[in-house]
Amino acid sequence: AAELARLQQRLPTNAMVPKLAGEVEVVRGRHEAAAAAFDEAARRAPRWSEPWRGRAMLAIARGDAAGAVAALGRGIE
Repeated sequence: AAELARLQQRLPTNAMVPKLAGEVEVVRGRHEAAAAAFDEAARRAPRWSEPWRGRAMLAIARGDAAGAVAALGRGIE
């Protein structure tokens, strides 16, 4: 997490940093923090599908299969 915080300082507009932070938060079970990180990644790179893949991963972690499918659908729009 400390490494990601340093990267955020160095690359404040890069979408990869919050996307990676979201993945870390999913693994930690911090779902609200993960959702916020994926939303930030999507805001920074609206045409990039990876934040939506992350949202799908989060939905699966929450037991929400329909949400996962919806997130994947958003990613391919």
